[in-house]
Amino acid sequence: MIDLVKIITIAWGTAWLIAAIKQLSQGTKSTVWFIMIIWYTFFIVPLILDLSLGSPHYGGYKGLRIAANDSNANLIYCLYMCVVPLVFYLFGRAKKVHIEQSSTKPHKLLIAVLQILMISPIVVACFSPHPELYLKYGSIIAEMENFPEAEQFNKIVSLCTLVSVAAVGILLMLRPRLTVFSFVPYLPWLFLAVWLNGKRAVFIMALVLIVYAYYQKGKIKGLKLLGALILSVSLMAGFSNFYQNELRYEQMGITDSDDIYKNVRVDFGRDDRTKMTIYAELHPQTMKILDYRGQSLLFDLTFFVPRSMWPDKPWPYAVYFTSAMFMMPPDYLGFGMTTSWLEEAIANFGWFGMLIGPLFIALLCRIGDSLQSRLLKSLSLLVAGLFLVVHLAAFMPLFLIWFASVFTSAFIRLRARKRVSTVKAQPVDRYITV
Repeated sequence: MIDLVKIITIAWGTAWLIAAIKQLSQGTKSTVWFIMIIWYTFFIVPLILDLSLGSPHYGGYKGLRIAANDSNANLIYCLYMCVVPLVFYLFGRAKKVHIEQSSTKPHKLLIAVLQILMISPIVVACFSPHPELYLKYGSIIAEMENFPEAEQFNKIVSLCTLVSVAAVGILLMLRPRLTVFSFVPYLPWLFLAVWLNGKRAVFIMALVLIVYAYYQKGKIKGLKLLGALILSVSLMAGFSNFYQNELRYEQMGITDSDDIYKNVRVDFGRDDRTKMTIYAELHPQTMKILDYRGQSLLFDLTFFVPRSMWPDKPWPYAVYFTSAMFMMPPDYLGFGMTTSWLEEAIANFGWFGMLIGPLFIALLCRIGDSLQSRLLKSLSLLVAGLFLVVHLAAFMPLFLIWFASVFTSAFIRLRARKRVSTVKAQPVDRYITV
């Protein structure tokens, strides 16, 4: 019965994937169609793997294992995944979507700021208490337990790498002309951002933003777009394999195929997190993630308050989820399982979260498109995509930049409309006297 439901969900999700690729190949500018592809990759592909390779054993991740074997959690997950693309489609598309076509060049100050942000990771890394840790890829992650002061400083470096990649994407969008080789001058800075960050998410972000920039400028359509997507997926898979071999399999002694499969599924899938959150809603006496509704959202709203001033300040959702996964009371364990907004919305709002989660992401896309700004379109894609794969605390500065940009753009457009209305309302003399 559950396998049949999964097959129907896969078919439904694949239909939306085909629709997204078709829309994009025809040149539509709606950001939500790109988000549809990201959603399919992290939430529907795991179902395909379940049916073809089987569900992973999850080892010591007791919470994930229990939820993966619960029929009701699997059934509700499939129903949820059927709702998500509908919400994206109904609420994620703006009425008018296009990029402003201005003959004037971008302001030199804006370009200078973006270039500074682009090179910021290498500059900031030089001030690390142990800059030598960045000489080897991923060393800062593998050795951070031995260098706590470098671990704290690395949060700043990681933030700079995210901002650097976003800056490159915006610089590409702002170029008056985009050729096949326009992105080449930015490759050294993208390479440094990926190297210093030490995680795959930055590499994926860079690929997505490059493809998005070329698509929005009308350089890849039809078969070219399909080829770009296939190439991007191939590069992501190759880089992920390199990452796993360099930083995971050797250090953790993983050689068994079952362990490798579990590691890949836990890294890339977001289905197991969502199923576990659903299981916690179904069985609150057995599993409890948050102490109260809105607890992780309270952290997001008060992220700027030092914990020294508020010892009982809530944690990000990933902290609560990781504790629940090990069937432990809520506590910071020194690491956190990567979570997404789609399951965090359920934990914070209950079953209504199944509408609030995808609706929030859809509105991000719609707002970014409706303001018709190159900068906002790039940021909207980046922020909405990140909400699908990580929790807000991991990219809070980028979200604040997006929010400030939206507010500023909306304010400028409102002032411009008022100015036009005032000019039209002024009386015109019918007679001219000499």
